[in-house]
Amino acid sequence: MKLIKAETLNTGVNFHDVPDVFSADYKEYMIVVSGLVGNESTATGANCRLLKASDDSAETGTVYEYGLYSLKAETSNSVSRSQNATRWFNTFGGVDDGAQAGGGVLNLFCPFDSHNTFAMWNGTNHAGGPNFRSYWGKGVILNTTSYSGIRVDLNETAARIGGGVISIYGVC
Repeated sequence: MKLIKAETLNTGVNFHDVPDVFSADYKEYMIVVSGLVGNESTATGANCRLLKASDDSAETGTVYEYGLYSLKAETSNSVSRSQNATRWFNTFGGVDDGAQAGGGVLNLFCPFDSHNTFAMWNGTNHAGGPNFRSYWGKGVILNTTSYSGIRVDLNETAARIGGGVISIYGVC
């Protein structure tokens, strides 16, 4: 693995973009988000969108497909699926209203290749008290768009990132 980029997430914003990190140099990438916290009391999931190589805009169309298994310490586990979502949900765990950190690992396959992009992830967070959560997902984008970057975004539009680090690796 080769570290391509590592940076601190912007604070006080709903999303953070990292453009121009995917290329023809690698077929697989590992994206690690750690220490993700919110900066106010809006608890929400931390998600992933990809950035188009053509103009670095976020892919917001209903092209994200996924299956997600959610393990929650305080309630029943659940499974969710979508064939027409606008992002991959809970990719990087979430943020909560108690300043506990979350994060996750996302493996992306062929995001730059102008054909199907595949993803696998494990996100975790501590949602206060005994409420630990873990998310296991697999996803795909079935289109011919080339992607060159990633967006970490929060579900709730009122939520803001309070800190964290994103590291992107090319896998040889």
